[in-house]
Amino acid sequence: IEEISYIDMSEEQDRMYRQIFETGFHDAELLEANNESGLSLHIFALLNKLKQVCDHPCLVTKSPTDYLNHESGKFELFKELLREARESGQKVVVFTQYLDMMRILKLYLDSESIGYASIHGQTKDRKGEVERFRDDPECEVFIASLQAGGVGIDLISASVVIHYDRWWNPAKE
Repeated sequence: IEEISYIDMSEEQDRMYRQIFETGFHDAELLEANNESGLSLHIFALLNKLKQVCDHPCLVTKSPTDYLNHESGKFELFKELLREARESGQKVVVFTQYLDMMRILKLYLDSESIGYASIHGQTKDRKGEVERFRDDPECEVFIASLQAGGVGIDLISASVVIHYDRWWNPAKE
């Protein structure tokens, strides 16, 4: 069963989003007016930054350890979904494309004493992380980068999957 959840951004996110959009749109207009190259790269970078604001302001400020001092509607929804899954005894897999978002999730799980395993592109013992998630009843959450977690792993012990953010290319996801 797929459930798509919609949530409002926090006031802080909304302000950041509007400011980044306005600045980025203005810069794009200048690039186009001056016939400069790189417009498509600029637009892609702008979209990526806007997507990061929607995940959590700390992805833009580059301060994931400061996550408690910022509000994120999506992060609050994540905490609610995680609480519901844990209350019903379900294990959870969380996918994100941003390593700093993985870091925020880990910091939160550590602060709540919730066991987790994780993999990203630099993980050396992927098999060990997957086995710990599968075999350890205290390991309730598996966090994976979309790139590293999308190939060659078996996470059937989870009954809830959260795509914290979606990949740009649905075929790759």
